[in-house]
Amino acid sequence: GSQDEGHSRDKAAWQPAIPCSRSRQESEFSNMLAAHSGRRTRWQRQAAEFLRTRIACHIQAALRNYPWPIKKRILAAPPLPATNGNCGVIVMTTKRDWLDALWSAYSWQYFAPVLSSPTIVVDGDVTEEMQSAARRIMRGATVSPASAYLAPCNELIPNQRSLLRRYRFGRKIAVVLSTSIRSSFIFSDSDVLLLRGPTEILSHVATQTRLPFCNVEQGGDAWNAPDIVDLMRNEGIQPIRGFNSGLMYIPSNSLDLDLCARCLQSQAEGREHYFAEQSMFHAALSKAGAQRLNPTTYAISNEGAYFYQRDVDYSVLEARHFTGMVRHKMYTAGMPILARSIGL
Repeated sequence: GSQDEGHSRDKAAWQPAIPCSRSRQESEFSNMLAAHSGRRTRWQRQAAEFLRTRIACHIQAALRNYPWPIKKRILAAPPLPATNGNCGVIVMTTKRDWLDALWSAYSWQYFAPVLSSPTIVVDGDVTEEMQSAARRIMRGATVSPASAYLAPCNELIPNQRSLLRRYRFGRKIAVVLSTSIRSSFIFSDSDVLLLRGPTEILSHVATQTRLPFCNVEQGGDAWNAPDIVDLMRNEGIQPIRGFNSGLMYIPSNSLDLDLCARCLQSQAEGREHYFAEQSMFHAALSKAGAQRLNPTTYAISNEGAYFYQRDVDYSVLEARHFTGMVRHKMYTAGMPILARSIGL
């Protein structure tokens, strides 16, 4: 009796454990499989996205460097009459991007004839072929080497001669600062295209003659030299979120040259931050109370950079700054729009 009773108790205690243990083990195993399957799915998604992005980067680079035939069509553009307004236009470029600069300068003279004929500044040698091409399609336009602005700038911000020559964007600094003490002007990188009349720009230039303006992008605050950011903070200068120096209006004598000099002095010789130039203009224009152009109509964005991304809506744009990742869109979208406008 006691053996049967003990056996029954052991059996009763042991038997239910079989299904419970098996159920728990199966459940744990199922959860492990599900988790493993989930990780594998995430890995596959990440791998697919990585491969797609890598492929898109190669395509984007190929499109940017492709010798687009449309670039040379600007040489056959109908000539525009000379203009002589109260505000000049400077389009800065390199010899490599010379044709881009012609498109940019032509868009300014075509859509904003109340401004003065543009000056194209080349960071490099200027040839007679460049001079004649610009004069042929834009009466009154001039082409100048950036090196011509170095000596005047050396007088404005002493002890920076080496930086202005060595630093990648040193000549741009020289061009803007030396011109700013003589006249009011709009500065435009060669990858900025007007796509229709720049109503906001022209209204600002006509009514806010002492206030600069600047183009802004979404974010962009990471593109600042830390030393110059600290200088701005210490002097209580309120930054402009998303500041970009590719399109600026600089009223005559509106920039604090002492501030500009201190910004450049903060950069260790030979180790200048890549965006020291943009950060310096950020500080100077912020202190001068620069206003932001509407980013909806004056776009700086990477939208459409990759083949699988939707591009911006060009029907609402007055201008777009075709920065590095979307430079190919200047050739596939921007220039064709401008070409249709001018009947080219």
